[in-house]
Amino acid sequence: MLATNYPYRENDEFPEFYEAPVHSEGRLIEDCKAIKRKSLFLEEQPAVKVVGKGFKLIQHEDMYDKYYSILSQQIPTEHWNNVECSKRFSPNGAKMTALFKFPSLYNEYKVDNTAHKRTFHAYLKNAVDGEWSAKSGVGLMDFFCANFEMGGEWAVFTRKHTSGFNLDEFVAPQVNYISSFDQMVRKHDHQITTSCDNAKTLNYLQTIPRWNKQLCDEDGRKLEYADGSAVIELNSSGNKLFDQWEYEAKNRGSNIFALSSALTYWASHDSDEFPIKKTAGVKNTLSVLSSRQEFVGNLLKETPFVAA
Repeated sequence: MLATNYPYRENDEFPEFYEAPVHSEGRLIEDCKAIKRKSLFLEEQPAVKVVGKGFKLIQHEDMYDKYYSILSQQIPTEHWNNVECSKRFSPNGAKMTALFKFPSLYNEYKVDNTAHKRTFHAYLKNAVDGEWSAKSGVGLMDFFCANFEMGGEWAVFTRKHTSGFNLDEFVAPQVNYISSFDQMVRKHDHQITTSCDNAKTLNYLQTIPRWNKQLCDEDGRKLEYADGSAVIELNSSGNKLFDQWEYEAKNRGSNIFALSSALTYWASHDSDEFPIKKTAGVKNTLSVLSSRQEFVGNLLKETPFVAA
């Protein structure tokens, strides 16, 4: 039975924004517009951001309510009894992250007779300043932190704030994922029971351009095997990821699950092993982690992480 009487969302105030024209020296700039926050205290708010005229403003509350509605339709009523909902905003309110955790929807597994649990989560991101696309994800998580670090497996959905943005079209592809808890569990069980070792992990990582490099001779010519294929080895990032695999294998067993855990650790941590560099003097951690998570989310939809 689908949920009908689910708890109403948190009664927090959502910041609202509006579009305003941009003028320079008294002249209207037609190819851009300002995003401003509505306020009871100031008649004229400073611009949160100046964006292109093709940017479509999507209010946080509208996106949150649409996503909440989909969750309420797809998650059975009994799992809303202890649901954990939270949302956070950037200091000026332009960015929002929201998280839904369903403690009674989980998969339990054992490694060396130690019980572990993965819990069903759904998260949502939105920005009215053009710095983030709209993004959501659903999946089984080991953990999900306020700083957007997470461990587990998820499906990611992204849509840019272009003039054609439609909330219904954004959430429509997610319905099947939100209601596919049993499929997620089967995929997780496949990863637990499928063995993996150092050689298989090395071979897999070497197939991904992001983590490999082609060897060259002393004159800088690219080395090739007799069949014409490139001589490949892991680059610096690939070697660190392989080290992470070895750590995960010790804690989760020598299986595909440990490899997926190594990938998701890289995807969600700004750590000494996987640091995020500053660009133009700014360290945009959330944006980089979001990009990594989307990249790994796509990898986890393919072999060897899914059953043939």
